[in-house]
Amino acid sequence: MISRSVIAFAIVASVVMPSYGQLIPETAQAHLCFPQFVDGGPVSGQVQTTFTFANSYTSTVYVTLYLTGNDGGPLAIDFGGGAGSQFSFSIPPRGSTILQSRLASPTIVSGWAEAYTSVPIQGVVSYRLFQNGSQSWEVNAPATLPTIGYFSAATAETGIALANPSKTSTISVVVTAKGNDGSSASGTVTVAPHAKRAFILREVVTNLSTNFVGTIDIGAANPPFPEFVGLTLKGDSRGTYSGLPSGNMAFPVSQFERIWRVYTKVFDAARKYIPSPDTVRIFINGDPVINAFGNENGIQINLAYAELIADSDSELAAVIGHELGHVYQRRTGILKYNSTNPEWDADWWGLIFSIGSGYDPYGTAGALAKAYMATGNTGLVSQFFEDYLSTDMHKSLGSRLENIYDTISQMCSSTDGASACSNYRQLFHPHMPGGLLLTSDPE
Repeated sequence: MISRSVIAFAIVASVVMPSYGQLIPETAQAHLCFPQFVDGGPVSGQVQTTFTFANSYTSTVYVTLYLTGNDGGPLAIDFGGGAGSQFSFSIPPRGSTILQSRLASPTIVSGWAEAYTSVPIQGVVSYRLFQNGSQSWEVNAPATLPTIGYFSAATAETGIALANPSKTSTISVVVTAKGNDGSSASGTVTVAPHAKRAFILREVVTNLSTNFVGTIDIGAANPPFPEFVGLTLKGDSRGTYSGLPSGNMAFPVSQFERIWRVYTKVFDAARKYIPSPDTVRIFINGDPVINAFGNENGIQINLAYAELIADSDSELAAVIGHELGHVYQRRTGILKYNSTNPEWDADWWGLIFSIGSGYDPYGTAGALAKAYMATGNTGLVSQFFEDYLSTDMHKSLGSRLENIYDTISQMCSSTDGASACSNYRQLFHPHMPGGLLLTSDPE
């Protein structure tokens, strides 16, 4: 399984980059969590599990799906090729993959699941109840991400599933029910490492009226606030369930998830340029110092840097693209766009890779400006932030920032950038600088 601290990822996909950048659905992720699935059971009450994945990319995506039981251990399900707890498969360009269980277990089993993908995709899990061979109801639960807070409409019969993404730490969260009549009550749920708990609201908040209608808040009462994966379902006294909107609280965002999602998109655009792309690694470091660098092995992004630019994925894409530019430099020995300054040359690559993956190239200006600001605080920024230069880091960042408009103009007039910039102007940003407005891709 994949660690959620300092990690190394290898991306194994063969990609052709669309000239206008890669547009993806809002709900597409490169790490997909499914807080609840149920499968099997006696003929009087069987539940069938179906995972559906959709790939919006014009290239193949590679997926690994992990199934975990309520106790935190692997859980095997048969999708037609034999029971297993881990499944690796590919999805064709603009295609989908469906995994449907064979209802092989004579007793009901339940758990949660995670999928890691080479580029962001959409995913949903469905569980369908059969009673003596006749379908009774079906519930769909779209993929989600870990969060530190969850909010949902609720009644006393609301179904709740909570999974713990940590493999080492037990988590405790408080479920607070607030009635439309002004009442409030709460209960605590503890989840073992990598395990899952599923329950009805009234089972945890025990003094609720059977007529309770209101909302629930889920999260730790005090810091540190642990991450969890959550799901709520509308339920009734007959045991019939239907879906509710995701209640994940969007801020503060998990920087791990954000880096991983943006990286997969930017790397997808960069791999056509970088030699031996399948050996490139990304390391996400938890050190509280702003730093990012790239070398022949891959790139490192410190969580502190992602937090500095937390309000813009385009800024994060510029940083990741810049560091992948250093990977290109180290592996080829070539400074393609600026023969004397590796940092300026990497800025070019950052622009090409970020716009090629659908991000705003002006994000480079925001990323540089925030790094420039941070250098005024002693100890906040690593002295190795600009890995290739021994010159004054503050001055170097300022010079790159002052010239970013000209750099974008030149990049958009280059062979590598003209087509992507032209299409980006037509779709999103009519005032993008540089180059002619192309009506079709160059040969």
